[in-house]
Amino acid sequence: MAPRYTVFGNNPIELKTRKALRVIGGLIEAWSINPKSHPSGARTELDGRLIVFTKEAFEHSLANLPENDRLTEDDYALRENIIEIELLLRRPDRFSIVLPEPEAIEFQHTALEQDLWPTVSLPRMYSEVSWSSSDQDWPTPFAGGTASDSDAAGYVVQLDGENPLDEFLRPYLAGYCCTQCS
Repeated sequence: MAPRYTVFGNNPIELKTRKALRVIGGLIEAWSINPKSHPSGARTELDGRLIVFTKEAFEHSLANLPENDRLTEDDYALRENIIEIELLLRRPDRFSIVLPEPEAIEFQHTALEQDLWPTVSLPRMYSEVSWSSSDQDWPTPFAGGTASDSDAAGYVVQLDGENPLDEFLRPYLAGYCCTQCS
């Protein structure tokens, strides 16, 4: 059996709890429709659709959230070398793909070359959706109020099979990078 724990561990942001997923998701939603919600000092670049602000402005925005939404180091972590955060507003006449970091993709290839199982971390909200339900209405994974803000944000999926990059990673990247909210 291939060794476990071959997860790329140098992500720009690590969301550790469901609370972090919920709060950051809420910020993304607000940032997409309300320019006044952007952190202080945010500037635009290119054609006004790239919004850039400092790490400090991001952290200040988090500190000013209502108490129930404030995140701590137990909830999230930014990689040490992050200086700025950028938001990309898609134009209606363009198809935008936000590429993953080359180091993350190279890591998956290296794992496969070393007979390790490439691994990804998916949001916990998908962990209880059964593949057999794909032709039915999607189930509510946490019916009954069993989810809490302190639950882990993600779970590890080990990629195996004849070509795990073709069987999972590439379709996942296409779905993740190409899908917009509907």
